Amino acid sequence: MMDNGTSIESPSRPAPKLLDQVRDAVRVRHYSIRTEEAYVN
Repeated sequence: MMDNGTSIESPSRPAPKLLDQVRDAVRVRHYSIRTEEAYVN
């Protein structure tokens, strides 16, 4: 926790897994589904 009472990470929700982060990044950039599959595999 920081001094002002806010926390950097939410204890109730764990950070997304790496491959989920990759999928999200690829989808935000509007890459094709085939590109997403290739990056994740």
